[in-house]
Amino acid sequence: MFVLFHNYYTRLIRFSKNVKLYLLALTLNSIGTGMFLVLYNLYLKELQYNEAFVGRTVSLKALAAVLILLPAGVFSDRLGRRKAMITGAVFSGISFAILSLLEDANIILIFIFCNGVFNSFFMVAQAPFIMENTTPKERIHLFSINSALMVGAWMLGNIIGGWIPDILTYWFTTLVAMKITLMISALIIFLGAVPLIKIREIQTHQQRNFDEIIKMLRDKKELLTLGKFILPSALVGFGAGLFVPYTNLYLANQYGMTTSLIGIVMALSQIMTAFATLFAPVLVKQVGRVKGIFIFQMSSIPFLFIMATTSNVFLAMVAVLLRTALMNAANPITSNLMMEEVGDKVKGIANSLSQMAFQLGWVVMGPISGMIIAEYGYSYVFFLAMFFYLGSALCYFIFFRHLDEEKVQSAIY
Repeated sequence: MFVLFHNYYTRLIRFSKNVKLYLLALTLNSIGTGMFLVLYNLYLKELQYNEAFVGRTVSLKALAAVLILLPAGVFSDRLGRRKAMITGAVFSGISFAILSLLEDANIILIFIFCNGVFNSFFMVAQAPFIMENTTPKERIHLFSINSALMVGAWMLGNIIGGWIPDILTYWFTTLVAMKITLMISALIIFLGAVPLIKIREIQTHQQRNFDEIIKMLRDKKELLTLGKFILPSALVGFGAGLFVPYTNLYLANQYGMTTSLIGIVMALSQIMTAFATLFAPVLVKQVGRVKGIFIFQMSSIPFLFIMATTSNVFLAMVAVLLRTALMNAANPITSNLMMEEVGDKVKGIANSLSQMAFQLGWVVMGPISGMIIAEYGYSYVFFLAMFFYLGSALCYFIFFRHLDEEKVQSAIY
């Protein structure tokens, strides 16, 4: 364990100034996002909105991402990763601040959509930025650090977002306490733009116009490769869209947990995800990238079954923790695999399309899941998600197992 962390620390201090500034911005953005997301559904519940309305907000935000991710990828490729991430951080913070103040359903939906648009600019630039600011030997480790730091910061945000309202209720109503906490989260996200301003943009051949990108996408071989990544990403999105947005409501409604306890559970899930993510390169070195993805995704499925069937609060908490950690631990491997396998000219677009496919699942399943939960409870959505996750794991194994056989991963280490 000590050797593992020492290895990561050594690599971290050797990263470029650009990478360190990016990681600081990511930390602030993730803390603010973790605070906001652990609380916002509970805030809507406090406003007397039901699960069906929560499903509409989830679907609308995901729809915004689906519509804007490709243009955001073009923006990122043409004008640079720095400008894309600054745009995302600044306007995401502003939209979160507005959402923390408003209570009217229609206005909430409008700014949820706006937040989905602006957040996409930050998301879509991350993987290409990492590729442009690292050497091949650094990448899998930076992708892992990126994921671990993001979930670790989310963990801190979950704790803060869960505890601040409970503390503030000594002086304010629950609703006002939640509003104050949500405003603080928006400010932290906004401050995440400050380190990004200091990043020096790296000019690459990837910054090109829209017509050139269309020509690239006419390459059948390139399209086939993109499709092999897009399909499993969509399947994960359909599975996650069924239950992830409702996890805090699941814990509150099914087991009567308080906001502070929910914050702790969500934070612990991020801690476990961070540790699992840091072990991802070790697993990749032992079994290969594709088998690593397959193992992580498949091992998360039994815990969905437990979440669907248990009435024991302790088992439910353990299942939430392990499911989150194991499924998310595959993310840096899938990102690295995609960035290595697609052509240099379409990395930004590839990342956009993959994110679009994932968000499409949330668009479709968000409102459907809300209706299923309102009518039948939570069990059915977990059972359905199991099949989507199984499909994703099998897709990666079938499409890319030859890469492990060719020992492509040895080039990374």
